[in-house]
Amino acid sequence: LSFGRCSRRYIFRNDREAAVNELRARAAQERPPPAVDVQSGDTAADEPDLPKIIRARHLLVKHRESKNPSTKRKGEITITKEQARSEILQYLEQLRGPEKADFGELATRYSDCSSAKKGGDLGDF
Repeated sequence: LSFGRCSRRYIFRNDREAAVNELRARAAQERPPPAVDVQSGDTAADEPDLPKIIRARHLLVKHRESKNPSTKRKGEITITKEQARSEILQYLEQLRGPEKADFGELATRYSDCSSAKKGGDLGDF
């Protein structure tokens, strides 16, 4: 079953092993091809130490020149690109500083992206 625009698929079965095997088979079919280095032709599959799938998160700070300079949380964005960059650098300092801020908490609180609700989580790639 799929719910609305949710990309997750839910399978209801009594046989757990069969359900897990079906999900693994679907995941293998949906996985994108490995990235190719344009210059050398090497693929990520050629590198045993590289992860085949990664999870990505981000913290987006929009500026007034952004493609869509508004958010539900802040309304119209009026800061300049330089101010947005400065704000991002402040978050980076908090992440690297002695207090080691939590990225998910910063993204939830300050990101201008809808992924803020999930701590900036963009999912697997």
